[in-house]
Amino acid sequence: MKNCGDLSVIRVGRKSQINPAVYGLSLDSLVKREVDKRGHLFADNLAQLRENLSHLNKALDDSEKERHKFQLLKRKEKVRCRMSCFKVLWNKIFCFSFS
Repeated sequence: MKNCGDLSVIRVGRKSQINPAVYGLSLDSLVKREVDKRGHLFADNLAQLRENLSHLNKALDDSEKERHKFQLLKRKEKVRCRMSCFKVLWNKIFCFSFS
């Protein structure tokens, strides 16, 4: 069934309420027709999409691990810095009180 020239007409509604003469213009019918026409393209690309998704998930896991390692290093560095500052202050206080 052809559409109405330059106009794009879509019949929306329940299947039971759509007249069979205009069912070809229903949204369900148009979508089904497009999927039937291009369905093989989706099937061919499905394996490639799954492989890409697998690679992306692995990359995400790797980046999460790296982020976690970085956060641990950052915390250790903060602790080292605080300990160093504490030692300097302790030495200044301790040495100052006995001078």
